[in-house]
Amino acid sequence: RDETKCFDEVLKVNQEFQSLFGRGYPPVEAYRCDDAEVVVVMSGSAVGTCRYVIDSLREQGHRVGLVKLKLFRPFPREFIRNILGQSKRVAVIERDISVGQCGIFYQEIKWALNTNIEHKFIPIYGFIAGLGGIDITPKLIEKAILYTIMEPPPRHEILWLGLDNEEIRDEYD
Repeated sequence: RDETKCFDEVLKVNQEFQSLFGRGYPPVEAYRCDDAEVVVVMSGSAVGTCRYVIDSLREQGHRVGLVKLKLFRPFPREFIRNILGQSKRVAVIERDISVGQCGIFYQEIKWALNTNIEHKFIPIYGFIAGLGGIDITPKLIEKAILYTIMEPPPRHEILWLGLDNEEIRDEYD
């Protein structure tokens, strides 16, 4: 398949780059996911902020982890399944939205985890934040993670963060 060829090439180039420069850029990067019950999926500049929040919540006893999505097309379905397949809940925090639908990462992760699966159904919480260049702050990330930990799976495919009329109520502030 073309998808398999593409991934093989990405991994090959990453390995060559790593051998030359001592660092690599895999398609998906896991952070503190080994024993995580809740895993956050993000990409881009907010990932560093999320690492800080993950560490802080770990100190409070929450078993949370982070997946940094670095490659979107072709979607790294098997990488996602391998990392997230054992988690109890997944929180996807993203800056994009497909008009009239949900977040693009959320949609792909939902498809990857809950189609043709051999494991239990994993609830996925889709958060939209940072639209229009608004910062995704540690407070917003923590709010999304605590909501994912404490609330039942959402009825809606979009949970808004950082808006005046947001879906997530103030008890997570």
